[in-house]
Amino acid sequence: MSRTKFSFVACLLLISWTAAAVPASAQHFQQIPSITLSRVAAGRNEVWGLQFPGGEIWRYNPTSQRFAPVPGSLSQIAVGGGTLLQPDQVWGVNGAGVFSFNLSTNAYTQHNPPGTAMFFSQVAVGEGDLDSCHPYEVWGLAWTAAEWYGLPYRYNFCQGQFVQIPLPSNAAAAFSNIAVAARGSDVWALDTNAHIWHLNTCFCAGGWTQVFGGYDGDTLQQIAVGVNDVWGRDGNGSIYRYNPYTFNFLQVQGESNAGLAMQIAAGGDGVWAIEGSDSYNGLRFCPMCGDSPGNQSGLFVPVGSFWTQVAVGSGAGVWVINSSNQVFTWVRP
Repeated sequence: MSRTKFSFVACLLLISWTAAAVPASAQHFQQIPSITLSRVAAGRNEVWGLQFPGGEIWRYNPTSQRFAPVPGSLSQIAVGGGTLLQPDQVWGVNGAGVFSFNLSTNAYTQHNPPGTAMFFSQVAVGEGDLDSCHPYEVWGLAWTAAEWYGLPYRYNFCQGQFVQIPLPSNAAAAFSNIAVAARGSDVWALDTNAHIWHLNTCFCAGGWTQVFGGYDGDTLQQIAVGVNDVWGRDGNGSIYRYNPYTFNFLQVQGESNAGLAMQIAAGGDGVWAIEGSDSYNGLRFCPMCGDSPGNQSGLFVPVGSFWTQVAVGSGAGVWVINSSNQVFTWVRP
């Protein structure tokens, strides 16, 4: 073979090898070995997980790309609020109270509301930028006693304690879920009647506004607040997106083209969902993919199977737990 022909063949082989290598380097989910988790939470830089039964706590080390155990046990964990200028906050709840984790000292601090024996059912964490006493938005929902059940509490960093925020004056039910934006101090809640509430920036007794959306006009079963948008899932499994110009939720994807969504998650790394079919299909929102039933652009497209939970950070990536409790993270080339 001549040197010219050899060079030509070598070029063709190199192109073929390069083309063959593209799929391997494309975006994909990569398993984190030697760990099984039940829940995972992601912020800007931090990723934490819980392992049930028992509620064992695990923290992801990006250098070793492994999860390491952290002493203690929790029933729920929340991570977020990190920016270029401040680290994430890590908060959790269990049957003894609500706790924060100091990333510098590796120590816990308990923060139960003053003067009560109350526990929280949930804690939510996001970025705070309204005043110096709220560098993060940390919210909890009361759980135990009937007189406090479903009341929202906001953590005041100047006072070092949770402060009760009144329910909406026209609310007929206590809150069942609260969600905080990854950026921008945006706070949303659902009550036990699945009505949707948005807290404006005055943070006063009349600050809650009821928002409409969902399959029957005004209810959602889950709400997820991303970086610049708000998403919801109704009792029929349809997915909705909040329109800030019309002040209501508009359907993006329904049962006919997404199945029954059982979870939705939003953050700096996009919007993801889990279809509650037999295979628990993972879905990723594609903004440029066609038109949705509500005449909005974008559709959710399948990206995986057998998911049981998806968590979306504001910089720490997308994390998935499957039906075998294996952990995966979304990898970009």
